[in-house]
Amino acid sequence: MRMQTKSCIMVMKKRYVNALLLGMSLCVAAPGTAVSASEIPAQESAVEDTSDAELEAIMREAEAAAAGADGTEESGSDGSATEETKYAAKLTEVVETLEQKVSAGGSAMSKEDVSILKSFFESISPEDNFATVSDFLSFVLSSYSDQGIDGDDSHVIKPSLDKVKEITGAFVSVYGETDVIAGVKGYVQDKLGDLSLSEEEIKKITDFDSIDSIFDAAKDYLQKAEGDGDGSDGDNSGDNNGSDGDNSGDNSGDNSGDNNGSDGDNSGDNNGDNNGDNNGGNSGDNSGDNSGDTDEALKEATEDAIKEIEAIDISSLTGERKEAAEKYLAEVKEKITNASSAEDIEVLSAEASATLESLLAQETIESQRTAAKEALKEFFDGAKFETDELKAVAQEIYDSAMEAIGQADSIEKINDELDSAKEDIQNVIDQKDGVLDTLKENAKKNIDEARDAIQTESQLPDEVVAMAKEQIDAADSAKTIQSIKTVSKEILANMKSALDEKSKSSVSDTISSLRGISLNKDDPDLLVYMAEKASAAEYADACTLMEAAVEYVSLSDADFKDVLVDDMKDVLADAKEDKAEDAQKIFDEAVSSMKDVSRLNTYKVYENAMTELGKLKATDEVSAAKKEAEASLDKLVEGITDKTVKAKAEDIVAKAKESLKDAKTVEEINKIVEDAAGKVEKVKKEASDAEKLEKKKKTYQAKLDNLVKNVTDSELKTTLSKIVDSAKADISNATSEEQMNEILTKAKNDIKNTTVEYSKNKALATKKAQLIEKLTSLADGKSLSSEALSIISQAKTDIMDASTSEDAVSIYNTAVASFKETYVNDLHTSYKEKLDALAPDASSTLDDTTKAKINDTITKAKENIDKTSSEDAMKQIYDQAEKSVSLLKENSSSLDKVKEDAINELKNYTTLNTESVQKVISAYTNKIQSATSEDQVKQYLSDAKGLLDKLNAAAGITSSTDQNGGTSTGSTASGTDVQSASKKGDDTPTSSVKTGDENGFNIIASVAALIVGIGAVGALIYMKFFKKK
Repeated sequence: MRMQTKSCIMVMKKRYVNALLLGMSLCVAAPGTAVSASEIPAQESAVEDTSDAELEAIMREAEAAAAGADGTEESGSDGSATEETKYAAKLTEVVETLEQKVSAGGSAMSKEDVSILKSFFESISPEDNFATVSDFLSFVLSSYSDQGIDGDDSHVIKPSLDKVKEITGAFVSVYGETDVIAGVKGYVQDKLGDLSLSEEEIKKITDFDSIDSIFDAAKDYLQKAEGDGDGSDGDNSGDNNGSDGDNSGDNSGDNSGDNNGSDGDNSGDNNGDNNGDNNGGNSGDNSGDNSGDTDEALKEATEDAIKEIEAIDISSLTGERKEAAEKYLAEVKEKITNASSAEDIEVLSAEASATLESLLAQETIESQRTAAKEALKEFFDGAKFETDELKAVAQEIYDSAMEAIGQADSIEKINDELDSAKEDIQNVIDQKDGVLDTLKENAKKNIDEARDAIQTESQLPDEVVAMAKEQIDAADSAKTIQSIKTVSKEILANMKSALDEKSKSSVSDTISSLRGISLNKDDPDLLVYMAEKASAAEYADACTLMEAAVEYVSLSDADFKDVLVDDMKDVLADAKEDKAEDAQKIFDEAVSSMKDVSRLNTYKVYENAMTELGKLKATDEVSAAKKEAEASLDKLVEGITDKTVKAKAEDIVAKAKESLKDAKTVEEINKIVEDAAGKVEKVKKEASDAEKLEKKKKTYQAKLDNLVKNVTDSELKTTLSKIVDSAKADISNATSEEQMNEILTKAKNDIKNTTVEYSKNKALATKKAQLIEKLTSLADGKSLSSEALSIISQAKTDIMDASTSEDAVSIYNTAVASFKETYVNDLHTSYKEKLDALAPDASSTLDDTTKAKINDTITKAKENIDKTSSEDAMKQIYDQAEKSVSLLKENSSSLDKVKEDAINELKNYTTLNTESVQKVISAYTNKIQSATSEDQVKQYLSDAKGLLDKLNAAAGITSSTDQNGGTSTGSTASGTDVQSASKKGDDTPTSSVKTGDENGFNIIASVAALIVGIGAVGALIYMKFFKKK
């Protein structure tokens, strides 16, 4: 900041400001009229001159620094005001603030002072020359304090620290301290630099966060620099040698002490010629060589200063600080004793007091630092933690706090760090305030590390990690989190040996250890059983069991059963044609036996059924081809190391295997494999091409960086770097090396042209680079269409060809408007395409009602997309539509399950197998499948049961509802019951329940009675007739 202020002040003080001060009367007559450098005659100066070319260069730099940086630029000529320099409009409020303070009384300034300052503000044209209010304030204070501000021949605002502070206070009241403090620091650093203080000393005095603190620290130095406010510093040197008539009155009394021979040309030249009008206050002190202090006064000042320093109690200092203080005291006493003026003594005394007080403060801070560390250690050592993980979290807090306490530079900060650390550690002990979240994140990180240690490509470790993390998220105590983490790491360690080292025993151990993350109470028995099977199987078969076990522990009971049933269906579909009926019977019995039994017994039923179904499996040419095809499909994924490519390949293979199930011929099978292989190869090639393209992009981007690598002019390099960054962004969007070559060539030309233009019109070159940078930022993080990219690309070319800033800004604004419109349209198209993808396709099994609701949801969402231009709003609309569609599909899937259960119940409702029964079942199966609600399904099932009950009754079969709400049927004539008995060893409860309607027996009895009656009547007629014969 000080260097920036110096640069501005040196230029303005040397020519521009002096010229402005000469023309002040014109400014007062016509306020607000800016005087240009070309209109002011050059003046001689004691300092080195600055050329007009240099001045114009500085002004162009100021214009460039004031350039705007937001979305759409305001057009204007080079150097026009932007938002950053609008502070100039508030300078009238600064003046009003000063006027109010003068009117209220007690001000260091007069009305004339404020009036002149106002004219000075207007004459400077701050909006053209200073980027920020801090820069302007620094310039005002430094210019004013150097020589005062001339209003006219009768009045000057003389330099004074009180007036400096008052002017600063007015700026603070209008702009706020944050925007002003940098300017105050710049002014103070400038003045302290004039006193030949070192950079370190200046930083120590100005390194404060408030303006009052800066002024307090620099007060003594500023008063010395300002000459105590009497206006005599600098103006009296060399001018007082013979002007005995003009110096009367003004120089009386004020020249004592400050004019002691240190002002250069005034020593030795003031004797003899200053008598007469200069009598009074200046007698005695200004005679001879004007040396100032008498020997007696100097001696007294020396003694007083030493007494004052010795009165400072440093007995509390210890160690190095005590040695430093004692050494410093000896040195400073010697300096004070040898000082040649009271002023030097005062400065040395002030420095000594400040230095000793600083050492004492450091001692106090160090003492408190030691005490705080001991207190924190005692607190931590005495703490009790539930788990090692909690202690590890607390240890991090403890270590961090110890470091912070060690770096704190005040007692308050030390105490704050101590209190905060104790509170945080206590929260860890109590498991409060996000501590569990920290433990969860740490546990997940440990699990991820264990997973990453597994080298073999497999989805199994990822599935274990997903289950573990889900349980960690649900954990409500540190102990639970630790337990899940420990078990998960054990599983992954076993899995690493099983996969990476092909250890069969580790496969068995992995299955067994899954019990630790299983949430189902029946899983342990099942996992122990599967682990035993794995230990006795071949490695490949053992791995198959491990895959199944990982899947099973993540499933609910219903899903577990569904997975097993689906497996059996796949084998059922491959049964020999003449064995289809037997296979169906095995399947049905297995499904029935799976009801209301443990997972272990469900799995055993599944194993037995799979074995029996396997015996009936077809071995014809098509089946063999399918098996061979599946093996070929699996090989398509082998050797792929890129996870993204492998996932795509696995998806292709999975869909191909699904298609194999419906294949009827060997030709169809071969075509499915061929198509899948082609798709996988395409995915691999695309990935390879993309990787090569990325490497080329990095090469071209490096070439772009090299274009400005050796540019030495820092400002030019910054400007050119914006062009390079824009080109690099274009490279990122390139789709071919040809495009990259074009971008590189264009960048070279742009850099060449900008370099030339920079030397002629720096502001225009800088503006173009800024606009190019902004255009590039428009595309950041966005997926753009070719049209949007073309708009930006063309705008960049047009901007580089523009001849004025106005043209460049106009091109930029037009491009921004076109880009935004195009981007919004592209978003509309993209989101509507995503919405269309949610619609059910022609092969969907969803019912018509659900399809209609989904299509209606999509249509409304697309209409809402068209109504907004906000990307966030579009995303929300799409997300909501996606959720709604998903919910509709889930509800439909639930209805499908209800239909499937109803149809199965209907098919198993009766053992009667007549044409009438089959017609009822077939008709109502169709009705159930067409139902659009669960209530409709229930009604159709009830109606069907009613009809079947009547058919059972007519056939003499009874039906009765069992304890579980289901039904079974039996023949009363035979007296036998239809029983479902479990296999030996199975814990499926055996049921023997007579089923049917009580009316069945009554009907049979009535028919029997009728037959007996008819026979009796016939017998009577026969006997009567033949008897007569």
